[in-house]
Amino acid sequence: MKKFTFLMSFVFAIMLSSGIIAQTVLFSEDFEDQKAASRFTKIELGSSNLADLAFPYGANTPAPPAKDNNYCLRIAVNTTDGEASMVGFFPKGIKLTGTYTLTFNAWLNWKGDGATTEFLYYGVGHNDTVSAPPADGYDFAFTGDNGSSRDRRLYKDGTEVKDLSLYTAGTQNQDIFYNDCLKDNDGDESTPAVPGNQWLNVTAQVTDTGVLYKVGNIAMHDTVFAYFKKDVLPVDGHVLIGYYDMFSSVGDESVYVLIDNIKITTGGTTGIGKFKSENVVSMYPNPAKDNLHITVKLPSILELYNIEGRLVKRQKVEKTSTVNVSDLIKGLYIVKVTDNKGFIQARKIVIK
Repeated sequence: MKKFTFLMSFVFAIMLSSGIIAQTVLFSEDFEDQKAASRFTKIELGSSNLADLAFPYGANTPAPPAKDNNYCLRIAVNTTDGEASMVGFFPKGIKLTGTYTLTFNAWLNWKGDGATTEFLYYGVGHNDTVSAPPADGYDFAFTGDNGSSRDRRLYKDGTEVKDLSLYTAGTQNQDIFYNDCLKDNDGDESTPAVPGNQWLNVTAQVTDTGVLYKVGNIAMHDTVFAYFKKDVLPVDGHVLIGYYDMFSSVGDESVYVLIDNIKITTGGTTGIGKFKSENVVSMYPNPAKDNLHITVKLPSILELYNIEGRLVKRQKVEKTSTVNVSDLIKGLYIVKVTDNKGFIQARKIVIK
C-alpha cells in the first residue's frame, strides 16, 4: 500500500510539473457554517426534488472527503413523480471573465447493481441563472454508473453536442472512465472503472485554448475527459453545479449526489489546454505483455516508471509507435508522455 500511495503521489507531481502557477481564490464553500443557502442562486425543474445545503454527514452517508468536513450539499431529483428534473446552483456575485477554474468534490451515490439516469451536470459561461436546465453556457454531464454509450454528455447553450472528437480520454462510450484516475470498482485494473460510490475531484477549467472538464478520484490524479475548443471562447459568466435527470424513471432513495469543497480560482491556467486540443495520446493494450502501442499527434518522449518511481525505459515516439515491454517485470507502471511543447500526460498501465 505504501508503494501504491507513493506511485500516485509521483503521478500527481508529474501532472503539477506541467506549468501550473499560483492561483487566486475568488470563491470557496465548504458548507460548514450551515449558511450556504444564502450564497447560492438555485434553479429547479420538476416537483419532487430534494436539496439541502447544510446536510450533515452521518452513519448513513459516506465518510466526508476531508476529516474536518461535517456538512455538505445533498441533491436528489425525480424522487416520486416520474418527470424530467434538475436542481442547480450558481454561486452568487461571481461573474467570471478570462481564465478561471471551478473545482469541487462529488459523491454520486447509487446501489451499484443497476443503471442510473441522474447526471452530475456542471459548467461555465452562464448568464441564464433562472431556467433549468439553463439555455446557455458550456457544460459536461456524467452518471455514476458509466453503463451506456451516452452516460457522458457535453452541452453548449443548452443543446447536447455529440462531436466524439471532444472526448479526449477516448470517446463518449462507456469505457471513457479508466482506472488510472478512478478507484477500481470490480477488482480488475484492466477494465474501465465507474465514477459512482467514491469521492471525486471534479473540475471545469477555462484556459486560453478551450474549456477542459476533468474527473478523478481524490486519491489519484485527474484526467481530462472532455473539452470545448477555443472557438467557444470567451466563456464569461457564472459557473453552475447541478444534478439532472432528463428521463421519467423515478430514482430510489439510494440515488443522490453529495457536493463539497467548492472553489473558484483565477490564474494558473494559461496553456494547459494545448495538449488536449492538439496532441491526444492513445495507447493499448492495457494490460500489456510484449508490446505497448502508442499514438501521438506531436513528437514526444515516452518514459516508463516502476512502482518505486524509478525510470526503466525511455523512447522517442511519433505518430504510431511500438514500445517493447517484454523485458520488464510484471506489475504496475506509469507511462509518462512529454510532447515537444513540454506538456506532460501520465497514465497507469499493467505489465503482465
